[in-house]
Amino acid sequence: MSERLAIGIDLGTTKCCVGVFKNGQVQIIPNENGNRTTPSYVSFTDEDVLVGDLAKSQASRNPSNTVYDMKHIMGTVVKDPGSLHYISIQRMWPFELVSYDDGMVRVRVNSCGTTETYSPEEIFGMILLKLREAAVDYLGYNVRSAVVTVPANCGVMTREATKRAASRAGLQVLRLINEPTAAALAYAHELSLQSSDTNIVVVFDLGGGSLDVSFVSIYGGICEILASKGASLGGEDFTKNLLIYLIKEFQRKENLSSLNQRAIRRLKKASEETKISLSFQSQVKIDLEALFEGRDFSLTITRDLFEDINSSLFATIIDVLSEARQSAPTTGDVLEVILVGGSTRIPKIQELIKEHFDYEVNLNKRMNLDEAVACGAAIQAAILSGCDAADIQDLLLLDVCPMSLGIETSGGVMAHVIKVNTTIPTILRQMFKVSGLLTEGQSDMHIKIYEGESDVASENTLLGQCYFTEVPCDKVVELSFSVDANGSLAVNASLKEVTNLICKHSLLSIDSFKNKYSGHQKQTIKTIKSSESKQEILFG
Repeated sequence: MSERLAIGIDLGTTKCCVGVFKNGQVQIIPNENGNRTTPSYVSFTDEDVLVGDLAKSQASRNPSNTVYDMKHIMGTVVKDPGSLHYISIQRMWPFELVSYDDGMVRVRVNSCGTTETYSPEEIFGMILLKLREAAVDYLGYNVRSAVVTVPANCGVMTREATKRAASRAGLQVLRLINEPTAAALAYAHELSLQSSDTNIVVVFDLGGGSLDVSFVSIYGGICEILASKGASLGGEDFTKNLLIYLIKEFQRKENLSSLNQRAIRRLKKASEETKISLSFQSQVKIDLEALFEGRDFSLTITRDLFEDINSSLFATIIDVLSEARQSAPTTGDVLEVILVGGSTRIPKIQELIKEHFDYEVNLNKRMNLDEAVACGAAIQAAILSGCDAADIQDLLLLDVCPMSLGIETSGGVMAHVIKVNTTIPTILRQMFKVSGLLTEGQSDMHIKIYEGESDVASENTLLGQCYFTEVPCDKVVELSFSVDANGSLAVNASLKEVTNLICKHSLLSIDSFKNKYSGHQKQTIKTIKSSESKQEILFG
């Protein structure tokens, strides 16, 4: 076995967990405070930058300079900087968001007496560095490689941003794997020691910031994802809804129009603690002395009231479950649902899952809800870094593409080249011809690559674009979409003869776009001459 194994990191929205496969089992690596999970918080003070437990503990005293929930905007490009204010209000963030010419979102804070801006990947780079340092202290050698998890429904740009964040922490990413896939791998490792039968299971992963549902086929150590669906919904949303309710109740009782950030942070902490307690109690009494202007606040929250406040979130959960079930090519008899993520402790969620499967499934709670994803990542890291342990040699992971990928064609229609839930890695090709007026037998193609499920291209996420110039009228462009095991995309363009080729779609000529597109500097824009018969154009 390699003496310097890679680690597995569950890079969560609200907290992170690190594991290593050592001596035949996964060992969870504690942080400097001895805790097995680390809050995804970074706080900037007049003297220092705090990460993890220390950052979260002083969030109520330093709200505008304590940054969290960055997974929600990782890899995000905004067209309208004014929308950032709406995002902050919607998420109830006390820190400031800004955007510059490149459209990338950043956080503005006061650090050591000066105003600084940081991208989400820089924030997560600090968190990953803290996790890496904990692993180095625990293992006694310089950790350079890791398998890092991401939400199943996150796109190409978020995955690339995650790799850049790891690079900032001095980590080489051996593989990016989806969070429910990692949990399925941990389950497959446990199951392969007991059974060689084919099992169809569902991984229901509800963490702090994302919901992922995956249907998985497990046979003899082969873990094949049949379908995945997700939503940007998590425990923080339940906390936020309860927080809004508490704010309104306090304002109503005291006839107040607004509260300061310190009062809001105290209410947020109470909301989080109440949410957790309601998983084990039928009601919780909140008592906060001198919450605002010397006024006390006392209120009893019942489980029924909590469920009513969050009814829309429960409805979304059912929708995601239904979509995942419909997307799976075959679900067979699902006998077990693997619960992952701290938010699956909420009794109503467990009830909804059992109801969805007509009460014929077992809810698997054997794995640690907060550590299962890190365990799977650690197992995958051991496999990729050369661990020769017998019980992981036969484990094989087959994941799927989380979103459809394609290009815009004539009429603004999205041509889906790679469809959602296609097994990866994969390479798929399609032929495209140019439409529009020809000038001296030639024309130019404007190729815009998108990610998403809508048939209207503009409703999807623009990943990048290029121009294919001076295309002869007797030629077509073949686009080859390649998605690797990390979910990263590369697109290659090459010219082909028209003879005997059938093109399903046409690309608009560049002239049709000249007054339509303004673009963003961050997106890939490349001009390719027809003399360059083959050229990689995106995300190599």
